[in-house]
Amino acid sequence: MKVAFTLPSTPSCRVLYVRDGVTYAAVLSTPRSCDELLITMLNRKVGVSQIKDVQPIQPLAPLKRQHPAEHRMAQYASAADS
Repeated sequence: MKVAFTLPSTPSCRVLYVRDGVTYAAVLSTPRSCDELLITMLNRKVGVSQIKDVQPIQPLAPLKRQHPAEHRMAQYASAADS
């Protein structure tokens, strides 16, 4: 019997598995196939029956960083007003 997991389309995923009654999570880049997932988890000493779920991890939105000089310009403007 072959176990099939639905793999997310995100760049990375969280694999939940149970070992000795304790639930663990492994974060890894999303494999291309279920076979690749099983091989990766077997390398981590996690059997097929121990894997419970594969969850997507949404990538973070890029941070909008301001130019360092903008802070100084705001300080100069407030100093000129006073």
